[in-house]
Amino acid sequence: MDAHPLVLGRRFITRFLAALLLALVVARLAWAVAASPLATLSLSVDDKQTTGLVSRGPVTAHLSVTPVTDQEIQLLLPQLQVLVHGKPVLHLQAGSTNVKDVLVQIGELDRSNPYPEVVFSSFTGGAHCCNEVHFATSSPDGSTWHQVDVGLFDGVPHEVSDPDHEGVYKFVDVDNRFLYAFSSYAGSAAPPLVYQLYGRQVQDVTRQPRFHPLVYKSLAQYGQAIREVVAERNKVKGDDAPEINGLLAGYVGTASLLGIREQKAAWQVMLKDDDRSSDWGLEACQGDKYDDQGKCTTKEIKYGSFPAALRVFLIEKGYWRA
Repeated sequence: MDAHPLVLGRRFITRFLAALLLALVVARLAWAVAASPLATLSLSVDDKQTTGLVSRGPVTAHLSVTPVTDQEIQLLLPQLQVLVHGKPVLHLQAGSTNVKDVLVQIGELDRSNPYPEVVFSSFTGGAHCCNEVHFATSSPDGSTWHQVDVGLFDGVPHEVSDPDHEGVYKFVDVDNRFLYAFSSYAGSAAPPLVYQLYGRQVQDVTRQPRFHPLVYKSLAQYGQAIREVVAERNKVKGDDAPEINGLLAGYVGTASLLGIREQKAAWQVMLKDDDRSSDWGLEACQGDKYDDQGKCTTKEIKYGSFPAALRVFLIEKGYWRA
């Protein structure tokens, strides 16, 4: 028996938003034009091998994924040995996982040293988490190597890219703090995020004008998604209506990366199209401080509306000034 048209419409919107978020993350691959090609090595579930080598110039990365036991649970441990001219200079180890999905890349991330950098990404397992990312980089004189922890990100490992075409790779993703904030994962949207390596520090450079084309592209895609969701919500009412507040939050956050004019315009769209019946995200823990049991250790806050909660969220996450 065929599903009801309203159910099919809701499924379409949910899949559309999930596909859009994935497309914004995956789209970084198309930007990698100006930088010299990456040397890459990947090991996935479908691969029988558990070790591999990849080199670029004098830098070689040796990857191994070995079985380990943690409290009688069989897991896998991704490890990486970095060598220069055949001599070991750094050892990196990712968190244990139950899924083999590892990506190693060697490319130019920082021109202040004589060697290309190594990007070590591995999937921790879980429905939406996480891509664990580390960089290996040398000192300016090339005498020592250091591990730089980039962080944990939604999804699986993906390639670094060069969105501003300057010949240096960056780590491009989305701001994961927006996911689940005001809607389910499928109903959430998140602003783009660009990290660049400078020495032993990773800096958020998303707001810099050279990345405005990337941000405007995301803003346009989210704007189109909002129009489609609004049209669907006009046809489908009640619990069957697709979520919209998480999409609006990502839209306003993305616009805020560009300037006051775009921010104000996006805010007006949010005020016009928000779902005032949804209470998702209207309760928060001040400073996001929780104990080991998940209890708020500071002040629990209840907001009277989605716009009020979103305003505080954008300030706390650094998108707006207080």
